[in-house]
Amino acid sequence: LELHSIFCSTPSYPDSAICYLFFYRFVSNKHQYLVFFIRKLSACLTHTVMSGAGDQDDDCVVKLRGLPWSATQDDIVKFFKECAIMGGKSGVHMTTSREGRPSGEAFVELESTEDVRRAIQRDHDHMGNRYIEVFKVNRAEMDWVIKRCAPMNGSDEDGCVRLRGLPFGCSKEEIAQFFTGLEIVPNGITLLTDGSGRSSGEAYVQFVSKEVAEKALLKHREKIGHRYIEIFRSSLSEVQSVVGINNRRMGG
Repeated sequence: LELHSIFCSTPSYPDSAICYLFFYRFVSNKHQYLVFFIRKLSACLTHTVMSGAGDQDDDCVVKLRGLPWSATQDDIVKFFKECAIMGGKSGVHMTTSREGRPSGEAFVELESTEDVRRAIQRDHDHMGNRYIEVFKVNRAEMDWVIKRCAPMNGSDEDGCVRLRGLPFGCSKEEIAQFFTGLEIVPNGITLLTDGSGRSSGEAYVQFVSKEVAEKALLKHREKIGHRYIEIFRSSLSEVQSVVGINNRRMGG
């Protein structure tokens, strides 16, 4: 009855215990013990599998690394077209660097462990010219990263960016030309000034969508005239806050 004590004391047990059961089946003629052990084994396996499934359901999350800077939520949904993503696009969480630019990484919440398995099969498949790493992570890691990026991710839909390093005297027309091919909302360019009313070399631009703003970020460090322009992700609330401060400084 040593095997009986193993099963009773261990809700999840090593494979060797299962092998021991099959060995017992061949060497023992005591049918009633065999039936008991099989029932015990079935109960333990059910407990283990169900517990594991519950844990995995909470962690049906994969991480992507190596994304093109221009990658969008739609691109990731298409990349995982054979997988069920929790909530569709809302289950795709793009992450950003400290400067507010795309980090090349994202988290995706999937509906089941089978979807996770399918997603991982796409590891090292290509998106554009980039091969994408796909691996399983736990939800705690995703939550921690998302919270760290929350101020930026919370305003993703605004389609706003901040420019720094503009030539003094740079006009809205020059900024619009810099972003040729990327649609800006009407009156979507805001130039900032210092306390003396002179250009501060900074501006905000609001594009028609988050996706267009992501493309605008790709122009980071390109030139207007002889000046390298820095581009950072922003939000409409930041624009309104900064413009309000700027106007008060100017006495507006």
